[in-house]
Amino acid sequence: MAGASPGKHDAERSSQGFGDSSSVPPASPPHRSRFSRLAVASLALALLCIALQVFALTVREWPWKVAPWATALLALVLGIAAHVSIRRRVPHLRGESLATAGIVISAVLLLLVGVVLATGYLSLASKTRARRVFHCVDNVYLMLAATRAYAADHGDMLPPAESWCDAVKPYVDTLNTLSMYEVPWDPFVCRERQHLPCGYAFNSSLSGRRLDALRDPAHTVVIFESDAGWNAHGGPELLPRKPSHFGRDVYGLADRSLPVDEQVPRIKRGANTTSDGMPLRWEP
Repeated sequence: MAGASPGKHDAERSSQGFGDSSSVPPASPPHRSRFSRLAVASLALALLCIALQVFALTVREWPWKVAPWATALLALVLGIAAHVSIRRRVPHLRGESLATAGIVISAVLLLLVGVVLATGYLSLASKTRARRVFHCVDNVYLMLAATRAYAADHGDMLPPAESWCDAVKPYVDTLNTLSMYEVPWDPFVCRERQHLPCGYAFNSSLSGRRLDALRDPAHTVVIFESDAGWNAHGGPELLPRKPSHFGRDVYGLADRSLPVDEQVPRIKRGANTTSDGMPLRWEP
């Protein structure tokens, strides 16, 4: 063996695959890294959303108002998807910073949209409630006028409490055709209690009483808010369980010489006093 020729050993090594360069598998060529398409799309959509939002401020068509929100939401989803694919070490992907920028920009825009929507909703709700207060005041003012018209036709006697709605309804219908009283809705129905045929009650202490016999008409309650229904009559126990108008109740007072806002005051629950500090009267 020691005297074996080198050529023999080379032949053996060659037969076993050693020393033959043609038997070594070629190395795979290096792959070039590239930016994640999702990350690029996320950033592009986020920047587009800014432009759409600026443009939406100059137009009134609702599709342009919605487009920035939809674009920002899509940019956020694509940015998150890009982050997930890059973090999972999808081979040769990069662009995590682009995805982060897209997520941040779209998230900030969506947050701003949420704040604007919430603020707009609260403002609209407040205005709607304020309009309902004025509707209620108009209702009571009209019913007060109808009650006085009834009294004028019945020897200055107020209607019977147990049927006051039926008694004053013809006068309400007549006055509602006049421009100074006209309201484009059923004045018996309070907007806060639309399921009731009548959202008001009559002070039963004044049933059949003469208007000119009231000792203090400027502070005497004739009509007030209630959820007891049609022809409801009684006293303060019939007030709604919860005040409807910013913690206040609407009353109709007997004195027609007062300004409208004093004839139909809005009084905070529990205060029970008019604007001049005098208490409300329930007895004639």
